[in-house]
Amino acid sequence: MANAFERFKQRNQLINNSEKNVNADFIALGYASVTMINDADDTITQLAYVYNKQENDEGYIYTPYIEPIQIGSCWSVKGLHFLVDEEIVIIKDVKFRKYHALLCNIEADGTWWYFKKDDYVDVSLRRDTFIKSLAKPLLVTAGKPFDYNDKVMIADRAWLIQEFDNYTHPGVTYYSVTATTMSKDEIETRVDNKPVIEKAEEIPFDGDENPYKIIPNQEYEVETENGYFRTSCKVLKVISRTSNLVKFSIPFG
Repeated sequence: MANAFERFKQRNQLINNSEKNVNADFIALGYASVTMINDADDTITQLAYVYNKQENDEGYIYTPYIEPIQIGSCWSVKGLHFLVDEEIVIIKDVKFRKYHALLCNIEADGTWWYFKKDDYVDVSLRRDTFIKSLAKPLLVTAGKPFDYNDKVMIADRAWLIQEFDNYTHPGVTYYSVTATTMSKDEIETRVDNKPVIEKAEEIPFDGDENPYKIIPNQEYEVETENGYFRTSCKVLKVISRTSNLVKFSIPFG
């Protein structure tokens, strides 16, 4: 316990001194200094100071200022895999960069994803009472491999993509998902417990005019007198509906 406490004091002292002295010595000399390996190309390495709390699925990565790392890149650190999703701007003239990273838990064909689902907490010794987390299941990936209504099987459960955000931190996409089902044909293609992706079916457009270009949070009206309006309320926000007209908007991009 004493050794752990001393390492904790050393780590914080090094960070505090680096901020006061405007240097990056702790990156090379600190207890948590490591050489990270890029998961996309194992010939790329990076000296860094990686801080990850125990039993926590996020961490912080410090690198020399002249050696930035890309948002959306994934790095291997002592058997763990971190997806870099944000650079934290430090309003000081420092010689290091600070990044927020997520501890990945899903391997997908050579890449790594972060997935956090809703949990059930047992609050009774008799195991007959549970509290369900109100947090939505969240999937975070580099790039944008999915779109609305795509399905992905992670571990032994299928999930439907409801919303996504790839604007907040370019290079990373945050998906809100919900439990769903997947076709037997897709499940049978699964190999070595890897995620299976079932792309959403595209609705054919046979009209002479181009389809609408939809902008988030803007209201649109669509006439349905000579047709039908096929949608999912999980994707669109229906503002009003009559026998021949639908007004809607898309809350997210």
